[in-house]
Amino acid sequence: MNVWLCPQVKICLFLGEGVCGHNKEKPIFLSYHSETPTTAECYMAHIIHCWDEWLKLRKRWSPSVKRVLESVTRTALDDEAFQQAMGSIILHHDVGKLTKEYQNKKFFRHEAVSTYILYHWLEELGRKNIWPAMFGAAVYLHHEGLQIAHRHFEMREPTYSYLINWLSPLEFYMVDGWNEFIAQINQKYLGVPISLDFKRESITGFDVAETLGSIMISVDGCTEPLVMRMGIAAILHPLTICDNRAANKRGGMPSTISQALAKFFDEGALARSEE
Repeated sequence: MNVWLCPQVKICLFLGEGVCGHNKEKPIFLSYHSETPTTAECYMAHIIHCWDEWLKLRKRWSPSVKRVLESVTRTALDDEAFQQAMGSIILHHDVGKLTKEYQNKKFFRHEAVSTYILYHWLEELGRKNIWPAMFGAAVYLHHEGLQIAHRHFEMREPTYSYLINWLSPLEFYMVDGWNEFIAQINQKYLGVPISLDFKRESITGFDVAETLGSIMISVDGCTEPLVMRMGIAAILHPLTICDNRAANKRGGMPSTISQALAKFFDEGALARSEE
C-alpha cells in the first residue's frame, strides 16, 4: 500500500497526533483533493503555509489594515483584538472544508460554512458590533475570483432569497473531532481558547443562509455601504494573498489580483506603515 509522507514533518505542530496522516494512506483532513491520495494536500499543511505568509506580511500590512478599519468604523481598535481577528481568518478561512461533504468531494462552496463558523466565533469573543460582519464578508469573498475563473457564475452578492433557496435544502456534517482540532490550532497559534457551541454533528443550510443574510444587512444596510466595503477589502487583500501563496506551495498559481497586490507590497508600497 502506498503511504502519504507529510512534507511538513519538521514544522507541523500536530505530527504524530490523531489528526496527523503522516505514514498513512492519506492526510486525515484534506485541504485539496488530487487524483491520487498520496499527492493530496493536508488541511494542516495549508494552514502552516498561510500562517507563514501572514508572518511575512503582518508587520508591514497590519498597521495599514487597522488604520483603514479605524477610519471606517470611527473607533480606536484594540490591537490585541484586531490581531486575534486577523489571525483567526488567516488560520480558519477554510474551516468549512472540515465537513464530511467537502472531504468526500460533495460540496465545494466551503467558504459559506467557514463564514458561518467564524462570524459566530468572533461574536462569542465579544465583538458584537460590525466586526464579525466585516471579517465574515472577507472570508465569504476570498474565493470570488476563483469562482469567476472556473465559470461557476455565482452572483457576486446574492440576494437573501437566493441564499435561502440555495442553502436551505442542505445540511453540513462536520468531521469527527473538528472542534477540538480547531481549539488546538487556536491555542498553538493564537494563544486563545475557543468555545464554539457547535457540539452538534451538523449545521443546517438555513442557519448558514441566515448568517450570510445578517452580514449583507450589516454591510449594505449601514449609512455608508461603500465605505464599509473599503474596510472589507482591506481585510480581504492580505487574506487572498496568503491563501494564494500558500496554494502555490502545492503547485497552484496565485490569482492575477493576488500577484498584482503582492508585487505592490513587495515593492515597498506600504513602507510608511512602519514609521
